[in-house]
Amino acid sequence: MKEDSYWLHRHHTDVESLLNGISSANLPKDFQLKLLFLIAKGDIFKAIREWVPHDYDLQFLENNESMCTIKLAREIKKGKVLSGTFNLARHANTNVYVAITTEKQKFVKNALIKFFDNYYSELSRLHLTSGQIQTILDKLKAGLNCEIITDRVISYSRLNKKKFIITGKKPRFKESDVRWTEEDYKSSFQRAAENDKWIDKISFCVQKENKINFYASLSRDGLFKCDKNADEFYKIIIKYLVNIGNENIDIFSNKSRLENDGNIKPIAIEYANNLFEDVEQNKRLIRIIAEFPKSSYSVYHGNPYLHTSVVDYVDGSSYDLWVVSADKIIIIPQIRATFNSLSRFCEHILKRFSEGHLADLKI
Repeated sequence: MKEDSYWLHRHHTDVESLLNGISSANLPKDFQLKLLFLIAKGDIFKAIREWVPHDYDLQFLENNESMCTIKLAREIKKGKVLSGTFNLARHANTNVYVAITTEKQKFVKNALIKFFDNYYSELSRLHLTSGQIQTILDKLKAGLNCEIITDRVISYSRLNKKKFIITGKKPRFKESDVRWTEEDYKSSFQRAAENDKWIDKISFCVQKENKINFYASLSRDGLFKCDKNADEFYKIIIKYLVNIGNENIDIFSNKSRLENDGNIKPIAIEYANNLFEDVEQNKRLIRIIAEFPKSSYSVYHGNPYLHTSVVDYVDGSSYDLWVVSADKIIIIPQIRATFNSLSRFCEHILKRFSEGHLADLKI
């Protein structure tokens, strides 16, 4: 970011002050605010002060108890550096954080997100389900008394039969569907559900009395974008996002046997229907587990009940996974099971297999 743009991030003590300042400013036509929501086991401020990944340079420009202004630089290859400024804010007394920047998407994707990914044992992005994304849009519609029109939807199929595409030297499987529309957002979600798809990103405009208030987008990986009136957007959605974040923090924290004197602290993914009455779903779930990145798995039993084990090579976390009833998956963390690994593994199942309700399993 240019030096004369630093004022967008400086001299603010909380998110509301920052967003109010941006909304009242004379912004360029291509302006876009990015908000990356994070959840943490502990204090992110403390974690990034104590250790910085070797490819990064970090400079605190301003900081207080609830929000910091940070300049971040990453060497992506020799002689080429990506740099930019962002604010990192903590919501109230929770471990729900938001990183806010006005930098280009290249910085967000290749520097900011990858920077936080390095703290995989301490924090995770705030993952959302398709249903939760729709609820956010419901809240925006009600709170602003407006129309929400879908601009673009990126969705993915859960179907096992994939279209085989040859591109250059490597064959690939095409599952994604990118659709440009001018329809009410509920139609987009209804169509995805009818075709057994999950929505990854949705871009939309908020319109009131034939006037566009703002364009925005939501991603299930916790990255939101907005071009103007971000204060309206944020005030309506933040309470709901914090509730989701707090629930996930409780579910994913302190679950390893090492942290619980060898005792198990299982997590359940619960379904409203008896999904596993069809034993073929066991085979399908095994295929989904096999696709979990940077991991290995073993199957001990597959019919009529399912028992597998998974090792996450990113940080050495491991789990047993059981299906012994028709309406739930049980995940049992083993000796090491980090906050971030649990979050990623559960998100993988919710995306690729079927969306259900995450909960602590009482034993």
